Amino acid sequence: MTPNQGDDDQRFAMKPALRGLRPYEPGLSAEALRRRIGGDRPIVKLGSNEGPWGPLPGAAAAIRDHVDGLNRYPDGAFHELRGAIADMTGAAPEQVVLGNGADSILINLSLSLLQPGDEVVFGWPSFITYPLSVRKVDAVPVQVPLDSEHRYDLDAMLAA
Repeated sequence: MTPNQGDDDQRFAMKPALRGLRPYEPGLSAEALRRRIGGDRPIVKLGSNEGPWGPLPGAAAAIRDHVDGLNRYPDGAFHELRGAIADMTGAAPEQVVLGNGADSILINLSLSLLQPGDEVVFGWPSFITYPLSVRKVDAVPVQVPLDSEHRYDLDAMLAA
């Protein structure tokens, strides 16, 4: 889309369900926040589901051990990992679904399972990807408020 084209420009044939949909914009990085507010107090970023302590030592060692192969594409189908999880759980490998984060799994589930107009019920506020992935496939997000103790209101969800 060029800077002069608006959402209603007919030359830009976007699905109607996507018009007006804005991508999730994560909060500032700790570094950007530090530049904005200054000071030297520690910053712990909780809003992006990032661990504040860095990778576990075993994970860091595994990365170092495989750095020479970083020029190769990874196994995007996760054959080895799916097989290991299947062995651990007793599931068949084709029953194990993996992805590069919750966003990719949720959009793939939405693409696989939802039809236009289907309703998807979830507690709200919650993970922003729930309504975004539902709307991307022309389904209808149904947001049910959390209860007074900020828990899922299962009765309200069932009634929705």
